[in-house]
Amino acid sequence: MIKKIKKDIMNRFKNDQKRLDHILGVNELMLELSSIYGVSLEKASIAALFHDYTKNDSLEDQKKYLSNYLIKRYKDTPQAYHGFSAAKILEDFYHYDDSEVLTAIKYHVTGRKNMSKLGKILFVSDYSEKNRTHKEAAFVRDLAYQDLDAAYKQAVIGKINHVNQKGQVLDKNQVESLMSVNSNIDLLSVVQGELEDVKVKDLKIFDFEKTNPFYDYFIIATINDRQGQAAVSRLKKAIKNEIRHVEGKTGWILIDANSIIIHLFKEEERTFYGFDQKFLGVKRIK
Repeated sequence: MIKKIKKDIMNRFKNDQKRLDHILGVNELMLELSSIYGVSLEKASIAALFHDYTKNDSLEDQKKYLSNYLIKRYKDTPQAYHGFSAAKILEDFYHYDDSEVLTAIKYHVTGRKNMSKLGKILFVSDYSEKNRTHKEAAFVRDLAYQDLDAAYKQAVIGKINHVNQKGQVLDKNQVESLMSVNSNIDLLSVVQGELEDVKVKDLKIFDFEKTNPFYDYFIIATINDRQGQAAVSRLKKAIKNEIRHVEGKTGWILIDANSIIIHLFKEEERTFYGFDQKFLGVKRIK
């Protein structure tokens, strides 16, 4: 099976050396990490070699292998399509039915809650194999040899930051991945990223984690009308399951996100209510 898949991959990407190098780099790192963490080397290699099988296909071609549900479910994050289409081809045309491998391939883009050890290794390897040139790659790769869960956490956060920087929509699996590796601080990173993306001004984050029984973080930022609407819209998508209440439309918007309370003020209202002065002695994260 592995020989056949590798031969097909070499032929399929013969005109895209960069993508081929990435796939082979993922395979190399996956085998190393799987040896350390007691994961089947055969499963690791199949997942690594096949994870980007449809990466160069058009979205329309990828959607041919997806159910209507999946097409609609990921319409705002179509970069996830290639994981699902690759898994479908592996299952239907290579008659491979190992659910752990298929699931790892499906979610290697977004991650998900309760990832298997194989899934974490694929996610980390895809993010940090030796051909990756982004600044976090080497750090995560080195960390993975020592602590897979810590490396997975850093890779999840790195991918979330990348999505935020590109102004793309966060998939709920990505948010749930953050929640699963470290609920409060990672929820905070999502909220901060969304607010920074709509360019709020004078963002302040106060840390009440050890002093308040009702919430952990208190956020204040200055907005105009458009920024306020955009922030609410983006947060409702990014942390849908965390938002309990939204109040106000202009001047002062309050968002109750469970462990995080967010106050978005117009400049005049922020000065009038004086929260900045009230919290002068509170520890700040930002």
